[in-house]
Amino acid sequence: MRNLKYIAGIVLGIALTSCSSYLSENPDQRTTIDTPEKIKELLVYAYPSANNFYPLEAMTDNFGDSRRTQNSALDNTAYYKWEVETQESWDSPAEYWAAAYKAIAQANQALESVENVQMSKEMYEGIKGEALLARAYSHWMLAMTFCEAYDPATASSTLGIPYVDKVEEKLFETYERGTLEEVYQRLEEDIVEGVRLAKPGSFFGATNYSFHFTKDAGRALAARFFAFKGDFDKVMEYTEFLGDRPENLRNYANYTELMPSEQGQLFGSQREKANLLVAGTRSIISRTYGAIRFGIVRDIALARRSSAFNPFNKEYVYDIYWRNQDVYFYPRFYEYFVYSNQSAGIGQPYVNVSLLSTDEAYLFRIEAAIMKDEYDRAAKMMGYFAKFRTTGFNNTNNENTVTQNTILNKVSNANEYQPFFQVNDTQRKMLKFVAEMRRSEFLQMGNRWYDIKRYNIPVTHRFLIEGTEEVLTAKDPRKAVQLPQSALGAGLTPNPR
Repeated sequence: MRNLKYIAGIVLGIALTSCSSYLSENPDQRTTIDTPEKIKELLVYAYPSANNFYPLEAMTDNFGDSRRTQNSALDNTAYYKWEVETQESWDSPAEYWAAAYKAIAQANQALESVENVQMSKEMYEGIKGEALLARAYSHWMLAMTFCEAYDPATASSTLGIPYVDKVEEKLFETYERGTLEEVYQRLEEDIVEGVRLAKPGSFFGATNYSFHFTKDAGRALAARFFAFKGDFDKVMEYTEFLGDRPENLRNYANYTELMPSEQGQLFGSQREKANLLVAGTRSIISRTYGAIRFGIVRDIALARRSSAFNPFNKEYVYDIYWRNQDVYFYPRFYEYFVYSNQSAGIGQPYVNVSLLSTDEAYLFRIEAAIMKDEYDRAAKMMGYFAKFRTTGFNNTNNENTVTQNTILNKVSNANEYQPFFQVNDTQRKMLKFVAEMRRSEFLQMGNRWYDIKRYNIPVTHRFLIEGTEEVLTAKDPRKAVQLPQSALGAGLTPNPR
């Protein structure tokens, strides 16, 4: 697995090329990290420089067949059929695998260095807290992509991913996948300690805190983790900073008057107060959704705006745009081209993406209220969330009209939602309503794939030209994306098929 086989100095040499002017090197080429500022510089690179949104989204029920077959269309058939994509290229699972483990290497170097450099207690805790959370984030995302869904009844026999927790000192390290149970144990340790140590945004300065794991970003990660683990008391605890009426939800009144490019910029910007963690990723995702055969087709696009899962029985205000032959997109991404040689026109495309937000954390808080049998409380929270996405509702208290029955009357059947934890019929229907709200909110960002996995939802993909269909069953092993060829070639056990 070549992407995990870095000598510490080699990793740093690659990642810190742009700031090497102030870093002295030993004769053996390893960088000396001897100040808190240099450790903080390491953490700039402790976040994946790629995203996995596009391949995960293509595997969900958010995609359909547009019948588009012209030669300019990107071929995403492999993702749509849940087959192994052998092209390890832009926005691919293989690229994400490499980027995540490189970020983990940076976090591990910071964790080792912080123990050997003299600094204040606040600086020590702030650096260590961020590094632990960054390490946990990348591992969790790898597990959610390349492993089966967590189930405590099977986790001890389910394949995990290598949990790398130390700086690599040898050129060729040997790694084992271990079990998903072991991965979740390690994740919980890192997340809990990371949140305890993490500092508020002011620790990072007024202008760049969204690019770091603050305490609130750590709490949002903890809420996501414990929701997938089924520990809803912990979800409620870690979302207490939001309350039931948070101020910093994404307000779409700020979006609907903007041009699509401006909406894309704002959605992934630190200017958007709902964003708790933002990362710059090497990506062409802003071009992708309008250049594919299998994508967001008209019926799916309209369904995401419809009143079906709006507690006020009105349409959502999400702007949906059309490019070519029934392929639609939300303006969620804006491409920045970073030149390495401007005169030669050489460079790389980047997209700032929202990794954690108050919106997502709040939806998990609603789930926790449902699982604690606080149904009317959860219903009012759904109303509060929806009003910022429904025309004419932003400055009213209409959420007070939403009750348990409001929600239940809009969900006739939720039998396809089969989580590992026990739910009654009311909980199942209300959880589906929340999941459908999340599905609309995070269209194109892969979140639906995580719900398909944890709720054991089957998916049917139709091929309209061929007149065939493929079915992904509730507990289909293909829900664990196959490891990249580079990892398999190094001896890691492949996911079963």
